[in-house]
Amino acid sequence: MRKLFFVVLALLLVGSFSTAYAADVRLGGAVIFDGTVWGGGMAIDIPVGDRPVVATIGADYYKKSPVTAIYVPVMAVYKTEAGESAQIYLGAGSGLGYVKLDLGTLGSASSTKALGCGVAGINIKISEKMGIFAEANYYRLMTSGADND
Repeated sequence: MRKLFFVVLALLLVGSFSTAYAADVRLGGAVIFDGTVWGGGMAIDIPVGDRPVVATIGADYYKKSPVTAIYVPVMAVYKTEAGESAQIYLGAGSGLGYVKLDLGTLGSASSTKALGCGVAGINIKISEKMGIFAEANYYRLMTSGADND
């Protein structure tokens, strides 16, 4: 696995929650774009002043034997209203990616690398404190000597 390129389509429908500190928390299930690798994730959106920009810290976990992947992105995300109860958002950033390959009786091999990432999604509020959302994430591990296809 010299080069790792994941496009993640995450249908995160478990919901988003607002806290007393004005931060939003998103929790949900996810699937890698090809539809065969399931996982889950969470993100915390922290407002940056009065601007429509938030700092997002997240964690995503995916597993399909024999591969386990964990991504921890930190992004700047722009949010804008899309009607009375919906927001659309778009962001980019960097973080860390961890990939482990289980080799059975031979042990395992793992690697932690920096990553570039992006997100686009919609959050629809159901009530003051709860909502549902759908988003697409892009993760690209930075691998020395890899093609940037």
